[in-house]
Amino acid sequence: MTKIPKIQERPQWERIACDKKASRDAKIPLDWKLKPGQVPDDQLNVINVPYECGILTFKEQEITDLSAKSLVERILSREYTSFEVNCLSEIFFENALEASKSLDAEYEESGIPRGPLHGLPVSLKDCFQVEGTDAAIGYTALVNKPTSKEDESEITKIMRDSGAILFCKTNVPTALMSGETFNAIYGYTSNPYNRNLSSGGSSGGESALLALRGSPLGIGTDVGGSVRIPASFCGLYSLKPSFGRFPTSGILDSLNGQEAVRNTVGLMAHSLDDIEMWCKTVVDSQPHLRADPDCLPIPWRTPDIPEKLCFGKYEPERYTPTKLE
Repeated sequence: MTKIPKIQERPQWERIACDKKASRDAKIPLDWKLKPGQVPDDQLNVINVPYECGILTFKEQEITDLSAKSLVERILSREYTSFEVNCLSEIFFENALEASKSLDAEYEESGIPRGPLHGLPVSLKDCFQVEGTDAAIGYTALVNKPTSKEDESEITKIMRDSGAILFCKTNVPTALMSGETFNAIYGYTSNPYNRNLSSGGSSGGESALLALRGSPLGIGTDVGGSVRIPASFCGLYSLKPSFGRFPTSGILDSLNGQEAVRNTVGLMAHSLDDIEMWCKTVVDSQPHLRADPDCLPIPWRTPDIPEKLCFGKYEPERYTPTKLE
Protein backbone atom coordinates (compact mmCIF):
# COMPACT_ATOMS: atom_id res chain seq x y z
CA MET A 1 0.00 0.00 0.00
CA THR A 2 1.44 3.33 -1.05
CA LYS A 3 1.76 5.88 1.75
CA ILE A 4 0.30 9.28 1.02
CA PRO A 5 2.87 11.92 1.97
CA LYS A 6 1.75 14.52 4.48
CA ILE A 7 1.29 18.04 3.26
CA GLN A 8 4.30 19.93 4.53
CA GLU A 9 3.37 22.76 6.82
CA ARG A 10 4.90 26.18 6.38
CA PRO A 11 8.02 26.75 8.49
CA GLN A 12 7.35 28.27 11.89
CA TRP A 13 9.19 31.50 11.05
CA GLU A 14 6.97 32.01 8.01
CA ARG A 15 3.77 31.53 10.03
CA ILE A 16 5.03 34.01 12.64
CA ALA A 17 5.88 36.56 9.94
CA CYS A 18 2.48 36.23 8.22
CA ASP A 19 0.60 36.62 11.51
CA LYS A 20 2.67 39.65 12.48
CA LYS A 21 2.09 41.40 9.14
CA ALA A 22 -1.62 40.67 9.34
CA SER A 23 -1.73 42.11 12.86
CA ARG A 24 0.07 45.26 11.72
CA ASP A 25 -2.15 45.75 8.66
CA ALA A 26 -5.33 45.30 10.72
CA LYS A 27 -4.43 48.44 12.71
CA ILE A 28 -4.74 50.63 9.62
CA PRO A 29 -8.33 51.81 8.92
CA LEU A 30 -9.68 50.94 5.49
CA ASP A 31 -10.19 54.63 4.72
CA TRP A 32 -6.42 55.15 5.05
CA LYS A 33 -5.49 52.40 2.59
CA LEU A 34 -4.92 52.67 -1.14
CA LYS A 35 -7.42 50.85 -3.32
CA PRO A 36 -6.17 47.70 -5.09
CA GLY A 37 -4.49 48.69 -8.34
CA GLN A 38 -4.54 52.41 -7.49
CA VAL A 39 -0.75 52.45 -7.85
CA PRO A 40 0.28 50.29 -10.84
CA ASP A 41 2.98 47.72 -10.19
CA ASP A 42 5.14 49.26 -12.92
CA GLN A 43 4.99 52.76 -11.40
CA LEU A 44 8.44 53.12 -9.91
CA ASN A 45 8.28 56.67 -8.54
CA VAL A 46 5.59 56.86 -5.81
CA ILE A 47 6.82 60.00 -4.05
CA ASN A 48 3.67 61.98 -5.02
CA VAL A 49 1.15 59.23 -4.26
CA PRO A 50 0.25 60.72 -0.82
CA TYR A 51 -0.76 63.96 -2.58
CA GLU A 52 -2.59 62.33 -5.48
CA CYS A 53 -4.36 59.41 -3.81
CA GLY A 54 -7.27 61.47 -2.46
CA ILE A 55 -6.91 60.19 1.10
CA LEU A 56 -5.40 63.37 2.53
CA THR A 57 -7.28 66.64 2.86
CA PHE A 58 -5.59 69.86 1.77
CA LYS A 59 -4.89 70.73 5.41
CA GLU A 60 -3.33 67.32 6.05
CA GLN A 61 -1.10 67.77 3.01
CA GLU A 62 -0.12 71.19 4.31
CA ILE A 63 0.83 69.67 7.67
CA THR A 64 2.96 66.94 6.14
CA ASP A 65 4.88 69.50 4.07
CA LEU A 66 6.10 71.39 7.15
CA SER A 67 9.44 70.84 8.84
CA ALA A 68 9.57 69.51 12.40
CA LYS A 69 10.55 72.91 13.79
CA SER A 70 7.71 74.67 11.95
CA LEU A 71 5.22 72.09 13.21
CA VAL A 72 6.18 72.69 16.83
CA GLU A 73 5.92 76.46 16.32
CA ARG A 74 2.43 76.19 14.80
CA ILE A 75 1.21 73.86 17.52
CA LEU A 76 2.42 76.27 20.20
CA SER A 77 0.76 79.20 18.39
CA ARG A 78 -2.45 77.09 18.36
CA GLU A 79 -2.69 77.19 14.57
CA TYR A 80 -2.73 73.38 14.70
CA THR A 81 -3.46 70.97 17.50
CA SER A 82 -1.28 68.00 18.29
CA PHE A 83 -4.23 65.75 17.42
CA GLU A 84 -4.41 67.17 13.88
CA VAL A 85 -0.68 66.76 13.34
CA ASN A 86 -0.80 63.07 14.33
CA CYS A 87 -3.72 61.99 12.14
CA LEU A 88 -1.60 59.78 9.89
CA SER A 89 0.10 57.58 12.50
CA GLU A 90 -0.38 53.92 11.77
CA ILE A 91 1.40 51.38 13.93
CA PHE A 92 0.36 52.39 17.44
CA PHE A 93 -1.75 55.29 16.25
CA GLU A 94 -4.50 54.83 18.85
CA ASN A 95 -2.02 55.42 21.67
CA ALA A 96 -0.55 58.35 19.74
CA LEU A 97 -3.92 60.01 19.21
CA GLU A 98 -4.88 59.59 22.86
CA ALA A 99 -1.53 61.08 23.91
CA SER A 100 -2.15 63.97 21.50
CA LYS A 101 -5.59 64.68 22.97
CA SER A 102 -4.15 64.65 26.48
CA LEU A 103 -1.33 66.99 25.45
CA ASP A 104 -3.75 69.41 23.78
CA ALA A 105 -5.96 69.50 26.87
CA GLU A 106 -2.97 70.09 29.12
CA TYR A 107 -1.71 72.95 26.93
CA GLU A 108 -5.17 74.51 26.67
CA GLU A 109 -5.43 74.62 30.46
CA SER A 110 -1.89 75.64 31.40
CA GLY A 111 -0.52 77.42 28.33
CA ILE A 112 2.80 75.78 29.13
CA PRO A 113 4.32 73.41 26.54
CA ARG A 114 5.39 69.96 27.74
CA GLY A 115 8.84 70.45 26.26
CA PRO A 116 10.84 71.58 23.20
CA LEU A 117 9.15 68.94 20.99
CA HIS A 118 5.62 69.65 22.20
CA GLY A 119 3.12 67.75 20.03
CA LEU A 120 5.65 66.74 17.37
CA PRO A 121 5.11 63.30 15.76
CA VAL A 122 8.36 61.32 15.93
CA SER A 123 8.97 57.93 14.31
CA LEU A 124 11.47 55.41 15.64
CA LYS A 125 13.64 52.73 14.12
CA ASP A 126 12.49 49.26 15.19
CA CYS A 127 15.45 48.77 17.55
CA PHE A 128 14.11 51.36 20.01
CA GLN A 129 12.00 49.77 22.71
CA VAL A 130 8.54 51.22 23.27
CA GLU A 131 6.14 49.85 25.87
CA GLY A 132 3.64 47.38 24.47
CA THR A 133 5.36 46.93 21.09
CA ASP A 134 7.89 44.48 19.69
CA ALA A 135 11.48 45.41 18.94
CA ALA A 136 12.14 42.44 16.67
CA ILE A 137 15.02 43.96 14.62
CA GLY A 138 14.20 41.53 11.82
CA TYR A 139 14.23 38.33 13.91
CA THR A 140 11.05 36.23 13.90
CA ALA A 141 12.26 34.84 17.25
CA LEU A 142 11.65 38.30 18.81
CA VAL A 143 8.12 38.70 17.46
CA ASN A 144 5.25 38.85 19.99
CA LYS A 145 7.54 39.79 22.84
CA PRO A 146 6.32 43.29 23.68
CA THR A 147 8.51 45.65 25.67
CA SER A 148 7.67 46.37 29.28
CA LYS A 149 7.61 49.93 30.61
CA GLU A 150 10.76 49.25 32.64
CA ASP A 151 12.71 48.17 29.53
CA GLU A 152 11.93 51.17 27.34
CA SER A 153 14.90 52.82 25.63
CA GLU A 154 16.19 55.99 27.25
CA ILE A 155 15.60 57.91 24.02
CA THR A 156 11.96 56.80 24.12
CA LYS A 157 11.58 58.29 27.61
CA ILE A 158 13.37 61.53 26.66
CA MET A 159 11.10 61.98 23.66
CA ARG A 160 7.97 61.64 25.79
CA ASP A 161 9.36 63.97 28.46
CA SER A 162 10.10 66.50 25.70
CA GLY A 163 6.49 66.47 24.49
CA ALA A 164 6.97 64.35 21.36
CA ILE A 165 4.22 61.98 20.22
CA LEU A 166 5.58 58.55 19.29
CA PHE A 167 3.37 57.00 16.63
CA CYS A 168 5.22 54.22 14.80
CA LYS A 169 8.37 52.20 14.41
CA THR A 170 9.98 51.44 11.07
CA ASN A 171 11.49 48.53 9.20
CA VAL A 172 15.13 47.37 9.43
CA PRO A 173 17.29 44.62 7.91
CA THR A 174 17.79 41.44 9.90
CA ALA A 175 20.07 42.14 12.88
CA LEU A 176 20.51 45.75 11.60
CA MET A 177 23.51 44.49 9.66
CA SER A 178 22.96 45.61 6.09
CA GLY A 179 23.03 48.70 3.91
CA GLU A 180 19.57 47.88 2.56
CA THR A 181 16.37 46.98 4.38
CA PHE A 182 15.00 43.43 4.16
CA ASN A 183 13.91 40.87 6.74
CA ALA A 184 11.76 37.76 6.90
CA ILE A 185 8.95 39.48 8.81
CA TYR A 186 8.06 42.56 6.77
CA GLY A 187 10.01 41.98 3.57
CA TYR A 188 11.80 44.62 1.51
CA THR A 189 11.59 48.38 1.94
CA SER A 190 12.21 50.04 -1.41
CA ASN A 191 12.97 53.64 -2.33
CA PRO A 192 9.83 55.77 -2.96
CA TYR A 193 11.68 57.69 -5.68
CA ASN A 194 12.29 54.42 -7.56
CA ARG A 195 10.86 51.17 -6.24
CA ASN A 196 13.49 49.18 -8.12
CA LEU A 197 16.11 50.75 -5.84
CA SER A 198 16.92 50.51 -2.14
CA SER A 199 15.96 52.94 0.60
CA GLY A 200 19.26 52.13 2.28
CA GLY A 201 19.93 50.62 5.67
CA SER A 202 19.86 49.85 8.36
CA SER A 203 17.47 52.75 9.05
CA GLY A 204 15.82 52.24 5.66
CA GLY A 205 12.26 52.20 6.96
CA GLU A 206 12.83 55.63 8.47
CA SER A 207 14.23 57.13 5.27
CA ALA A 208 11.35 55.80 3.14
CA LEU A 209 8.76 57.12 5.60
CA LEU A 210 10.37 60.56 5.80
CA ALA A 211 10.79 60.80 2.03
CA LEU A 212 7.04 60.18 1.65
CA ARG A 213 6.38 62.90 4.28
CA GLY A 214 4.86 60.30 6.60
CA SER A 215 6.96 61.62 9.48
CA PRO A 216 8.63 64.98 10.14
CA LEU A 217 11.53 63.51 12.10
CA GLY A 218 12.88 59.99 12.50
CA ILE A 219 15.32 58.52 15.00
CA GLY A 220 17.71 55.77 13.95
CA THR A 221 21.09 54.34 14.87
CA ASP A 222 24.43 54.31 13.08
CA VAL A 223 27.67 52.35 13.25
CA GLY A 224 28.89 52.20 9.66
CA GLY A 225 26.39 54.42 7.85
CA SER A 226 22.96 53.31 9.06
CA VAL A 227 21.43 56.80 9.01
CA ARG A 228 23.84 58.36 6.52
CA ILE A 229 23.25 55.81 3.76
CA PRO A 230 19.42 55.97 3.91
CA ALA A 231 19.48 59.76 4.11
CA SER A 232 21.67 60.02 1.01
CA PHE A 233 19.44 57.55 -0.87
CA CYS A 234 16.23 59.44 -0.03
CA GLY A 235 17.32 63.09 -0.09
CA LEU A 236 17.28 63.78 3.66
CA TYR A 237 19.46 65.45 6.28
CA SER A 238 21.11 63.18 8.83
CA LEU A 239 23.60 63.17 11.68
CA LYS A 240 25.78 60.43 13.08
CA PRO A 241 27.23 61.80 16.34
CA SER A 242 30.21 60.59 18.32
CA PHE A 243 29.50 57.85 20.83
CA GLY A 244 28.55 59.23 24.22
CA ARG A 245 26.70 62.28 22.97
CA PHE A 246 23.23 60.68 22.94
CA PRO A 247 22.01 57.80 25.15
CA THR A 248 22.00 54.27 23.74
CA SER A 249 20.59 52.56 26.83
CA GLY A 250 17.76 50.17 26.05
CA ILE A 251 18.43 49.85 22.31
CA LEU A 252 18.33 46.33 20.87
CA ASP A 253 21.03 45.33 18.41
CA SER A 254 23.24 42.38 17.53
CA LEU A 255 26.51 43.85 18.75
CA ASN A 256 26.31 43.23 22.48
CA GLY A 257 29.81 43.16 23.93
CA GLN A 258 31.35 44.84 20.89
CA GLU A 259 33.23 47.77 22.41
CA ALA A 260 35.65 48.77 19.64
CA VAL A 261 33.22 50.55 17.31
CA ARG A 262 30.14 51.58 19.26
CA ASN A 263 26.61 52.04 18.01
CA THR A 264 25.26 55.59 18.25
CA VAL A 265 21.83 57.18 18.07
CA GLY A 266 21.41 59.22 14.90
CA LEU A 267 18.52 60.92 13.18
CA MET A 268 17.08 61.99 9.85
CA ALA A 269 14.94 65.01 9.05
CA HIS A 270 13.95 67.45 6.31
CA SER A 271 16.18 70.34 7.41
CA LEU A 272 19.27 71.24 9.44
CA ASP A 273 17.07 73.27 11.78
CA ASP A 274 15.16 70.10 12.65
CA ILE A 275 18.41 68.25 13.32
CA GLU A 276 19.61 71.05 15.60
CA MET A 277 16.30 71.24 17.48
CA TRP A 278 16.31 67.52 18.24
CA CYS A 279 19.98 67.40 19.25
CA LYS A 280 19.63 70.37 21.60
CA THR A 281 16.54 68.80 23.17
CA VAL A 282 18.35 65.54 23.94
CA VAL A 283 21.53 67.20 25.21
CA ASP A 284 19.56 69.63 27.40
CA SER A 285 17.79 66.66 29.01
CA GLN A 286 21.15 65.85 30.65
CA PRO A 287 21.20 62.17 29.62
CA HIS A 288 24.38 61.59 31.65
CA LEU A 289 22.27 62.06 34.79
CA ARG A 290 19.61 59.60 33.62
CA ALA A 291 20.02 55.86 33.10
CA ASP A 292 22.94 55.89 30.67
CA PRO A 293 26.39 56.11 32.28
CA ASP A 294 28.04 56.12 28.83
CA CYS A 295 26.76 59.64 28.09
CA LEU A 296 29.29 62.42 28.51
CA PRO A 297 28.46 65.48 30.65
CA ILE A 298 28.96 67.97 27.82
CA PRO A 299 26.34 70.76 27.66
CA TRP A 300 24.88 72.21 24.48
CA ARG A 301 27.20 74.85 23.06
CA THR A 302 26.72 77.41 20.31
CA PRO A 303 30.05 77.85 18.50
CA ASP A 304 31.21 81.04 16.81
CA ILE A 305 31.51 80.00 13.19
CA PRO A 306 33.91 82.11 11.08
CA GLU A 307 32.53 83.78 7.98
CA LYS A 308 35.03 81.97 5.81
CA LEU A 309 35.44 78.24 6.34
CA CYS A 310 38.47 76.17 5.46
CA PHE A 311 38.24 72.55 4.35
CA GLY A 312 41.01 70.01 4.04
CA LYS A 313 41.12 67.18 1.53
CA TYR A 314 43.49 64.25 1.59
CA GLU A 315 44.33 62.25 -1.52
CA PRO A 316 46.67 59.31 -0.92
CA GLU A 317 49.43 58.76 -3.45
CA ARG A 318 48.80 56.10 -6.02
CA TYR A 319 50.73 52.92 -5.35
CA THR A 320 52.74 51.65 -8.30
CA PRO A 321 53.90 48.08 -7.77
CA THR A 322 57.54 47.42 -8.48
CA LYS A 323 58.09 45.17 -11.45
CA LEU A 324 60.00 42.08 -10.50
CA GLU A 325 62.95 41.24 -12.73
